[in-house]
Amino acid sequence: MIERIRLTNNEEALRVLRLQMDSYLVEAKRIEYDDIPPLKDTIASLMESKERFYGYFPEGTDGELSGAIAYEREGQTVTICRLMVRSDRFRQGIGSALLRFIEQQEQECTSFFVTAAAKNEPAIRLYTKHGYVEESRREVAPGLVLLRLMKTVPR
Repeated sequence: MIERIRLTNNEEALRVLRLQMDSYLVEAKRIEYDDIPPLKDTIASLMESKERFYGYFPEGTDGELSGAIAYEREGQTVTICRLMVRSDRFRQGIGSALLRFIEQQEQECTSFFVTAAAKNEPAIRLYTKHGYVEESRREVAPGLVLLRLMKTVPR
């Protein structure tokens, strides 16, 4: 089940922060770069975020947060800011379910964007499987190339 997460109290923010740390530590190791912004977040910075957060809570797990997605919308454009899955739940379709959910949630939007490290091959495969194509790439630090991926949905 996917539901909105409102980061209005420390417990909810801590739950998301724990998931985020678990997921992004794996990414940092994969891309050989540990100075990624999600690893610098705090409970306070998450609670101050303007992003919309949705969590993936598998049936029969007593509210376990197994994945989450956060995005911002401006006009007809959605920018996915974070997509995270618990490391012991990788490759179980959670990332795909969250992407499909956001696209359905924001079905009147025509453009969806996401940024991923070029070395994060599982993330790139996930996005391309869902119709995202590379729009641009840039080196933001020595050895760290970020891809901006885009999906256009005709309406």
